[in-house]
Parts: sequence; structure tokens; C-alpha cells
Amino acid sequence: MYAVSIRLMCYNQEKLIARAMDGIMMQKTNFKVEVVVGDDFSVDNTLNIIKRYKNTDHIRINILNRTLGDEYWEMRQKHGRLFNYYNILSNCSGKYIAMLDGDDYWIDSNKLQKQVDFFEQNPNYTISSHEAHTVKFSVENNLKSGLGIIRDNFKFGKILHASKTTLNIIINRSKFWESRVSHNTDKRFYNYQFQDILFNKHFMAQSSMMIRKDVLNKMGLWFTGTDGGHYFIVLIALSLGKGYHFKDFMGVHYLHEGSLSQNKARKRENREKAIELRVFRLNKLLDIAPQYSDLIIRQIKLEQSKKIINVNSSS
Repeated sequence: MYAVSIRLMCYNQEKLIARAMDGIMMQKTNFKVEVVVGDDFSVDNTLNIIKRYKNTDHIRINILNRTLGDEYWEMRQKHGRLFNYYNILSNCSGKYIAMLDGDDYWIDSNKLQKQVDFFEQNPNYTISSHEAHTVKFSVENNLKSGLGIIRDNFKFGKILHASKTTLNIIINRSKFWESRVSHNTDKRFYNYQFQDILFNKHFMAQSSMMIRKDVLNKMGLWFTGTDGGHYFIVLIALSLGKGYHFKDFMGVHYLHEGSLSQNKARKRENREKAIELRVFRLNKLLDIAPQYSDLIIRQIKLEQSKKIINVNSSS
């Protein structure tokens, strides 16, 4: 029935969720879309804001019913934060699944159509992604940071956008710092395969990703945990096919004080646990992608060496 399911995962994002919903509702498609909303028991106004949005002829909003003490709540307590991620995906019925977090948003009304068209024309691809502007709350308002933003805009962005950004730092500095827009500088692969992501950082924003639903057949509860969720979804998808990265900027990835990736103290405290979890998941990948076993074992050994270095440095 639905060509695309949008996996919308949210928690306490009342200041940001309307932008995510607006980016969904503006999508222009020749197919039907479902929005599967997994709110992880927000205690603010996030869910009420989502409920203000109404179904249209081609977009249906499905808010998963969750109450404290129910089956979902019990499983969430047992398996951790990423059980929400896993549970939403389990409730998606579309041929393709687009990822979106409640603090990110899309800026291209043709985003979903572009990605679906690509998949329909390229059946051997299982995942696609695209460029996204990154808004960082933590960028300091100084010359060094400003020059770094301009550099990254020209290197990874579009010339017109980079030129406007440069002009703003000269004539409208407050507007320049208000946005704090930069770009992910990790190495890009525009046609990528399993080993490209296994041995490099995943350069795509999670909310830029679309996967074929078939990928979910390879996932299990082992996926849940506290670290590196979408890195492993990318690898699972690439064990079944190839990936394509659009150069178009179709979204905004917002890094704010509440972002787990920005909590440096927590990351330091959980570093050893995170390594153990990555090794556990890599071992699971051996069953999913036996054709890449030699490469996976190589990466397992690399992760284990990080643990040894971490222990020695802290002793």
C-alpha cells in the first residue's frame, strides 16, 4: 500500500519537532507515504505537536500507541534506547524506509521522490543517502571557527550556498553565527560498498538515509544497545547490495546540547563499553555477511586493539 514508510523517532523535542513534521508534509510524491512515529515517552509537548498534523491524500500519520507499563515499555527497559529504533522499523510497512529523527528536518520537497526513483531504476542498490547541512550549537563565535565553516562550505557544499555564507560573515555576521552551518568533512563515497563503510566513518547523516525494507529481515534484537545504531544498519544494507550518495543537500542535521553525539563526557565514560558493543555487533555481521568475513575479522581485531590502548592509557 505504501511505497515509503518514514521512521520518525522522537523524545522531548518540542522545540524542534514541528520542523521535522513540516519537512515531511511538504513532500511531493506520486506514491503514498506513511509516517510511523515512535515517541519514547516524552514528558514535554512533542507528541501533542505531532498530533496537530492531519493526514493528507498521500501522507498518513501513524503514532504508535505506547503507555507506561505496557509490553513496549517493558522491552524498552530491557533492551535500551535503540529498542525504540528497532520497534518503529518493525511497524513500517512500506517498500522503502526513510529515516528521520525528531531534531532533524528535510529541506527538499522532492527528497523522497528522488530516492524512490533511484531505487526503482537501480534494483541492485539497497541504501541511498544525501548531503545534509550540519548545524552545530557548540561552534564558537570566533575568526578561526568562521574560517573553518567557510572552508568546509566551499569544499563540501554548493558554490552558491558557500558564497552566501561568506558574504554573511562580512555584511551580516549575526545571521552567519545564528545558523552555525558547517558540513561533515568525512571522506565521501558516492557509490559505496560494504568495505567502504566498514573501514571508514559513515559520512551520511542518519536522516538522509533510505533503505529497502528487505534489509530489516537481517536485523534482530542484537541490534539494540547504546552506540553506533545506524552505522550497523548501513553495513547490513550493504551486505545485500550497494549504496548511492546524492550530492544534493536535502536535509539539516541539528547537533544540540541534548544530542548524544555531543556529550563528550558520556562518550569518554562509555568508551570501553562502546568498543565491546561494536565487537559484539561485528561478530553478528559474520553471520549476516559471511562473504565479507575476512574484512569483518580484520575490523574486529582493530576494535579490540582500541580497547587495549584505552585500558593502558587509563592505568
